[in-house]
Amino acid sequence: MAKKQCHVALLREQYPPGTRVRLDITRDPYNSVEPGTVGTVELVDDIGTVHAHWDSGQSLGLIPGEDSFSVVPLQRLMLYMPIHGEMPGQDVDDYLSTYAGRINGHTLLEFKDIIEKALVKHREPEEVKRGRCAGMAMMMV
Repeated sequence: MAKKQCHVALLREQYPPGTRVRLDITRDPYNSVEPGTVGTVELVDDIGTVHAHWDSGQSLGLIPGEDSFSVVPLQRLMLYMPIHGEMPGQDVDDYLSTYAGRINGHTLLEFKDIIEKALVKHREPEEVKRGRCAGMAMMMV
């Protein structure tokens, strides 16, 4: 029983609610979800079934090892958070008085690649496993 609980815990960690998955093949004869359909994981139940709500409006529980499905990689992240940092070698008050009012969301777009690389580089180990950054609200588009 403990082995099954450990397996379910691992599945819950691997497929947390909100994870996007793509159906490859299912052996369920009553299934009407087409292969290639993408859906969102709602939960992993106590027996290890991964329940998803599909973009087609249907619901289908997937059984790992019997059904074939894959996680859809994140395509783009839009970060909604205040960004704070230190300016090495400059007095912060001097910097703020010089650039106050000049930095806004549009200005930050110029630094998008640098910010994304820094966020990825400084992720915590659990964030690397899940592909997420802790402490930030993110939205996929």
